[in-house]
Amino acid sequence: MLRNTVSNAKGKVLAIVTSHDLLGGTGYRTGYWMPELAYPYLALVRAGYDIDVASPMGGNAPVDPYSDPSSPTSRTADNLMCGELLANEAHRGKLENTLKLSSARREDYVAVWLVGGYGAALEFGGDVDIPGIVGALWDAGGIVGAIGHGAHGLLRVKTSDGNWLIAGREVTGFSKAEDQAVERVVGSSFLPCYVEDELRARSANYICTNPFQPFAIVSEDGRLVTGQQLFSGDVFAEKFREALEENRAW
Repeated sequence: MLRNTVSNAKGKVLAIVTSHDLLGGTGYRTGYWMPELAYPYLALVRAGYDIDVASPMGGNAPVDPYSDPSSPTSRTADNLMCGELLANEAHRGKLENTLKLSSARREDYVAVWLVGGYGAALEFGGDVDIPGIVGALWDAGGIVGAIGHGAHGLLRVKTSDGNWLIAGREVTGFSKAEDQAVERVVGSSFLPCYVEDELRARSANYICTNPFQPFAIVSEDGRLVTGQQLFSGDVFAEKFREALEENRAW
């Protein structure tokens, strides 16, 4: 049974964001997509959970400038939600001083979600710490989530029986069609792999909706929650919160 070791009555949830800030050799900056952090973060805080934010390198995690409401290049319709997150000094401080992921202790958390963004697409699949903490939390009965390219962080996670966590489970994430559409806009095939292909290769039951439409799904066992892409922050947040409330064995 998962043990709640924090003072908050409902427990603590870990958000994992990327430390990677370059979009291959394109000349563009990248990072985590802020709405994919802001929607679940604020929904869980309102529901009574505490949030920690961690990244592979720790410290000030890079935000994709196209999702940062303070950036002149921001192109997201979610600026109000992101602005609400940044307006709170305590919340903002967690983004500016993320925990180093290797120092995060599984026993402190009841759930984890992997925040997307193209930085995650270029970093999470090869990170050495993500499989350990996500797999251990799953084995302890916790809730696991990923949104957009955060699903790259699920690719090497195994459960205690030695099987891939995602094998046989319904999952979503950035579709190949969506990734290829972005690459056409950028004018470069900057991704080493497409997460849809990689999820399918590990026997996940990959499901998606039409390109760039909100979509999130919960696995049949109720403990793995995934959102398709950057427009899915709101629906992912609600399903992730519901999964936590329905599986509170701690």
